[in-house]
Amino acid sequence: MEIYLQNTVPVEKLCGEFECRCGGHKTLTRDIRFGAGASAALPAALETAVAKNVKLLMVTSESTDKAAAERLAAQLRKDYIVTKKIFAPCAPSLECAEGLVPLAGPETRAVVAVGGQSVCDVAKYAARASGLPLFFVPTTPAVLNCLQPYSALFDGNMRELYHTAAPHTLIADLDLMTAAPPAHAAAAFGHICALSVACFDRYFSSVVNKDYYCKETAALIRAAQDAVIADSEPLAEHDRAALCRLCEQAVRCAVYLQTADPRHAFMGGETLFALTQELYFIKNERTRRLLGENAFIAARLLARVYKYVTGEERLPEYAPFDDSLRLNSIREYLGVPEHASFKNLARVPDAADFENYRYLAREYKDELSRAAADCCALLTKAEKGFKRLYPDSGLWTRKYLTEKDMRVILALSPDIKPQYTMLTFMKHMGLLDPYLA
Repeated sequence: MEIYLQNTVPVEKLCGEFECRCGGHKTLTRDIRFGAGASAALPAALETAVAKNVKLLMVTSESTDKAAAERLAAQLRKDYIVTKKIFAPCAPSLECAEGLVPLAGPETRAVVAVGGQSVCDVAKYAARASGLPLFFVPTTPAVLNCLQPYSALFDGNMRELYHTAAPHTLIADLDLMTAAPPAHAAAAFGHICALSVACFDRYFSSVVNKDYYCKETAALIRAAQDAVIADSEPLAEHDRAALCRLCEQAVRCAVYLQTADPRHAFMGGETLFALTQELYFIKNERTRRLLGENAFIAARLLARVYKYVTGEERLPEYAPFDDSLRLNSIREYLGVPEHASFKNLARVPDAADFENYRYLAREYKDELSRAAADCCALLTKAEKGFKRLYPDSGLWTRKYLTEKDMRVILALSPDIKPQYTMLTFMKHMGLLDPYLA
């Protein structure tokens, strides 16, 4: 795998393989180029992968830096036939993603996406459906999920996770990423810190359900979190060197999330909570927030809840999970009609399985309690930095959501397949049913 670095600290273990007790980890993304001016290497990367003078599909959005997108398009037109598709800056939808597939005709050899996470999600779906390699050029640091093998797309009023292919090549140009509006840097900061909940959920799942968990990857993510928290003051001052370091940590985390489990999405309750939160904003015609913003708010709340649940002296007995109550609440509260995706919302174990989960949770209670407390402490520390980046963040939830809203959204948040999270465990204990009644 080729790594392109320029004007930046060398990124050891950024991609390729690295050793840990779990064995070798390998990225699905074959080429990662990172540094100031890295986008100049895009034609060479394309030539290596698909040759010159072939047809490309270029995907961008109206909210993407138009000058940067046009500059890249002009650069590619020297050696390639470029079909450019621009979509409106709205929530990424399945309809939009499927609409790109016919544009990637039989003569098209690659998809080039320029923009943020929404552009990447739409392009990943189209690239996989067309069987083409994807070359992604982010114009914002808030793209931690860009290398994960899934896309979060709206199908009507429901946001679904679709299995897609990871990008073939990531071109992370610091000049483009640091030029994004300040809110994107804050969203990247929030998303990186919110990964502490994802790591806790993966650890919890490894305890009660024997799912895969890598301590080394979690330690690398924690190092990235400590680095961005330490940089929160210069980030608030829009210091370019600090912004470059934030972009570097965002790219690192994107790689770590992919290598942690290349087969499945590495996420926790914070992302699913954030996606449900977004549905609430759309329903109430509120200003949409970036995923990283929502994820941080969700993580802050979940960390407190997890700390409380794991700190209890006695775990509640098994309470049968009323799935119909939850689905009815989704329809009534969020105004979502009957949808085929409802069958994917729950993964309910039977009483015997749950009793085994509860037994393991009790056996590892001290370890889980320490992990939850550590997660909560990190997010408490990160909140100070988040408030520096968002002056109104201290009133964020009260300004846009009531306490009841937050509890209902918590209860409505979907489960993760095949992972078993603390959030799912709480649902099966009946702790969230009162918020749906």
